[in-house]
Amino acid sequence: MQGRRIVVAMLVGAGLLEAQQPSGAACAIEQRKPFQVNGSWIYIDQFLKSSRDDEKEKHLRSSVGVLTKSAERIDASNPVGRAYLLGKTLIFFRARIIGMTDLTTRGRLGFEDRTEEKVDLLHMIDSVFSVVEQKMPMCSDSTNLYRGQVGLPAMNAAITAFGKQQYDAAIADAQRSLRIMGSDPRSSSALQVLAQSYQAKNDLPAAISTYERTLANPRIDPKVRAQLTFNLGVLSMQRANALAGDEKKAAVKAASTIFEKYIRDFPEGADIVNARAAYARALQDAGETGAVASLFKEMLENPAKYPAGQLFEAGGASAASKQWKDAATLFEAGLVQSPYNRDALYNLSNVYFASDQPDKMAPIVERLAAIDPLSADSWKLRRMVVQERKKFEKDAKKAAALTDSIIAMVGLEQKAPVRVEVQDFQRRGRTEAWSWNGTVTNLGAAPASWTLTVEFLAKDGKVVATATDKVDALAAKGAKPVALVGTGAGIIGWRYTLK
Repeated sequence: MQGRRIVVAMLVGAGLLEAQQPSGAACAIEQRKPFQVNGSWIYIDQFLKSSRDDEKEKHLRSSVGVLTKSAERIDASNPVGRAYLLGKTLIFFRARIIGMTDLTTRGRLGFEDRTEEKVDLLHMIDSVFSVVEQKMPMCSDSTNLYRGQVGLPAMNAAITAFGKQQYDAAIADAQRSLRIMGSDPRSSSALQVLAQSYQAKNDLPAAISTYERTLANPRIDPKVRAQLTFNLGVLSMQRANALAGDEKKAAVKAASTIFEKYIRDFPEGADIVNARAAYARALQDAGETGAVASLFKEMLENPAKYPAGQLFEAGGASAASKQWKDAATLFEAGLVQSPYNRDALYNLSNVYFASDQPDKMAPIVERLAAIDPLSADSWKLRRMVVQERKKFEKDAKKAAALTDSIIAMVGLEQKAPVRVEVQDFQRRGRTEAWSWNGTVTNLGAAPASWTLTVEFLAKDGKVVATATDKVDALAAKGAKPVALVGTGAGIIGWRYTLK
């Protein structure tokens, strides 16, 4: 099972923010005292009003200089004001003067000491805004506005690179965005890109770590949280399956708790069916087969409350843990709602075979053969019914007759001139159109032609739509893909004929 790809929207950064009072009723940063802070405020205002690039840089350098020359003295009376205005100055410097680069010199920025020393501008911006956020948490929204001037362009670059499958570039840009926007609620988009880029590069430990970091953000949209939780479970199971022994068992157990959390927190989530099935498989791998049965207790007691798809998934999970009685109950209940589901008929046939119930298996196999008569599975299951009956036949003559029947069936299959295999049947979005995709194979020694007819069925077996395809002069041992579409209200299944 693969994690679902999450579509991340482009986040457009706002225009360069002017020198204004921080937003938020409780956020009131003093920007006019002492005189050095007031001087910085004036320089920033002049920068915003200036139209000449040389003047703009001069004003910003002056702002840095006045705020850093006597930093300790200013911090004694107004550390938050100094940090806030220094952060704004550096944001403006990067956006308007030196461009989107992370490294520069202290002298270029306006520091008067150690002027040739290299500085990491992102680190410096993050450090000074962190002072504000630690001392006045109510001002985080204000600092995030300025952080976004640097972080959002990098985030958009990461999203663009990911869309082009340039995963190394996406990782670099996402990490750059996160360095400056790590505490911003909007940073979850960068984390998603980072996690999925690691996933695309098959770096499961890094992807898992990033998903966990993303989910730690309490302000993530609930639908996104659900998708990320499911993806984290899938990747955790993939990593667990690469391990062995006790280490694998512990990792599988840990992965199972993630699916358990999804089921508990998102009972109506888009991946609830897959999450239940994955949870059941994880429990089975961890040796907790009894827990698998309890997982579907409610479904077994009230199957009519659940859609066919969920019942089929639960049936498959129960079968995987060899809970044959539960699996049969769940498949039978699902087939009441969707009686022509080819995969469910096939799986239920195998459940009855595994539980030694040929009399229950036989009618299910016939229902399968009625809709899918020429597949290898249908031929095989017909033989398996007879084999099961032979296994329990005590009368020697009757057992010999059943053996003859098996031999005859093998002969008929070997002489069959054609085989049809159905690969896919699914609804086209939210329309009433359904796609049917299969392959016709000529098993004979000479070219042959057939007409394939697919009937699209309602729950009561009535034909809602019909589509045909002429397979003309198909070469010996050759195969032809066939794609047909049926449109109409109430379609839930299909059957085909070949003439």
